[in-house]
Parts: sequence; C-alpha cells; structure tokens
Amino acid sequence: MAALWNAMAVEEMTMSTTMEREATQDQVIEQYPKKYLLARIGFARPSRAKLDSGQIIVIRISPARDLPAGFASEPGTRAPTLEEATKK
Repeated sequence: MAALWNAMAVEEMTMSTTMEREATQDQVIEQYPKKYLLARIGFARPSRAKLDSGQIIVIRISPARDLPAGFASEPGTRAPTLEEATKK
C-alpha cells in the first residue's frame, strides 16, 4: 500500500514540493531524537535511507479550518457539534 501512495505522490510532485518535502523530512530526522529517548540511543530512528526507500513516510498535518470564535477548552465535556458552533 505504501508503494502505491508513494507512486501516486511521485506523479504529482513538482520541484518546489520536492524541496519542501525534503526540508520537512530533514526537520523530522533532526528533531525526532530530541523528542524520543529510543531514537536518541539509536532505536526506531528515521533516516534519509528509510525515507528514500519508502520504508517510512513523513506526513504534515494541517488544520482544515480555524476553531470557532470564542472557543475554549473544557476538559471532561463533550465536543460541540458543528450546529452548536455556528449558533454562537
């Protein structure tokens, strides 16, 4: 399945997205050991070879939309529905 996604991504890439993707991958390679102890001691660490071979991938997650105005976290309560959010 990863090979299929990788092939689809390669078809749609332009030079600028390739450069942006590599910059993001370099950032993950650099920051991962700072965050995770096992990576710091040499286990489960991302590398350029693993990324280039398609063994692992980096996914950037971005919000699809902003939170509603006045939204505040209320731990222990259910999330508001979209209808409730638009009424406020």
